[in-house]
Amino acid sequence: MFFLLKSFLSFTISFLILSFPVKDNRPLFHYVHQLAAPYTQEIFSDIGNYVYDGGQQAVSFAEKFFVNADPGDVVQAQHPIIVQGASSASSQPAADLHVESVEEYTPEERELLQKILKQGL
Repeated sequence: MFFLLKSFLSFTISFLILSFPVKDNRPLFHYVHQLAAPYTQEIFSDIGNYVYDGGQQAVSFAEKFFVNADPGDVVQAQHPIIVQGASSASSQPAADLHVESVEEYTPEERELLQKILKQGL
């Protein structure tokens, strides 16, 4: 509450000071505006250009991201075991599951993996 009162008081005092007529019955704000207008226009123009450029870069990135993405190829390349297991798990009963991998497993490791797979289903 104190923050709101302090902000309102600061705004009121600033408004009153800038409203004092200085010359030709024009307020101080008019003269400050004349001095600052070229700079503020340039600042606003630069900010607008940066925002527009950033938007164009985001659009370009999004287009590249979605055009070059085929989720099927990526999943199969990164996780061949998961894809094969997921496709075969729905069509095969739990007892027929087998572990396919690029690495070789010992019979004990295979048996342990079979137990884990059967418990998960």
